[in-house]
Amino acid sequence: RLPTRRTSSVVLNPHGRLVWWPDGPSGEKCIWQLHDVWGWDKIRGEGVVLRENYFKNNPATGKIDWYTNFYFPFSKKWTECVRGVLAAEKIIFTEAIPNELSSIIDPGPSSAEHGARPVLGSLY
Repeated sequence: RLPTRRTSSVVLNPHGRLVWWPDGPSGEKCIWQLHDVWGWDKIRGEGVVLRENYFKNNPATGKIDWYTNFYFPFSKKWTECVRGVLAAEKIIFTEAIPNELSSIIDPGPSSAEHGARPVLGSLY
């Protein structure tokens, strides 16, 4: 058994404030709601998943590798933002999904620059 477990929950937006602009391209609707990835259950008053496998396949290229297609690019962009306010010699370590048993290593040149072979994450 992995050590992570749910211990509580908190409503972070109790007033239901929208983040979508009324005059924006989605017209006050979440882009994923427009794609029918999720919908609103009016009886229960909560969001429900409608297309559970939506993010598992890219319609243009086929299967998606979460680390290669999303995690590593996000992690690199985040690192660039952090480096914009910190000293460049700082080493930034990012880890994979907590408790996910994986040996994924970002083969990018940034890792090699530091002479490191990170496991379960990326070193930039």
